[in-house]
Amino acid sequence: MQITLPGVVLTNSPAEKQYVIVKIFSPAGLLSAFAKNGASLSCDFRESLFPISFSLFTIQQSPPKMRKVIQGELQNPFTTIKSSYPLLQSAGKMIQAILKTQWHEKPSPHLFSLFLNFLQRIPETQYPNFFSSMFLLKLLQHEGSLDLSRSCTLCKTPLESSTIYRYEGALFCEKHAHEETISFSQEEDHILRVIVQAKKFQELVCLAEFPIDIDTKIDALFSSFLSETSEPSSLYYKGKTLL
Repeated sequence: MQITLPGVVLTNSPAEKQYVIVKIFSPAGLLSAFAKNGASLSCDFRESLFPISFSLFTIQQSPPKMRKVIQGELQNPFTTIKSSYPLLQSAGKMIQAILKTQWHEKPSPHLFSLFLNFLQRIPETQYPNFFSSMFLLKLLQHEGSLDLSRSCTLCKTPLESSTIYRYEGALFCEKHAHEETISFSQEEDHILRVIVQAKKFQELVCLAEFPIDIDTKIDALFSSFLSETSEPSSLYYKGKTLL
């Protein structure tokens, strides 16, 4: 059976006989597939297999064999991102976030659309690292792992102090905060909520034009969420054959 779907290549790994194995993020979720002669210069869709490339893929499915990429029509090579180290680093941060949170073959059309929009807009931003941190917040929201209430997750006490404590997406009062919690000022927490609750993408682009020093805390918050989860994308290859 053949399917055609849009997708962004997240990783590209060489295999035997000039084959390559790619991880593609699509509306159908994370997919792994191999491309015969994908590493060869003679492959007419070779560029569509490069990481951070958006393409329309034709894929052959023959379980239990691994999917095979039959064709790839390059839609956007994201050349600007690949020619700038700060942009490449920020895009890489988003890619790693997807690889560490998304299960293979779990449909995620909304998250895919969000990720593609972030990739398309990140070259426009003055502070790409902050912009990619916004994506991490949106991803936490997508996973249902970000408490946006105004009270402590444990005791339900209203949070009225000047400092807000967060860990793994949960909120804590000063009494229940521990050494690993990440502290946010009221202003920083307000910015966090504005990012999460933004309904239009242009709002995020405009916000990313300001030198707001909160990306390190957002990244730490996301890392605290990962500390309690496994890495889904590493659990897939067992039992798969290329041919």
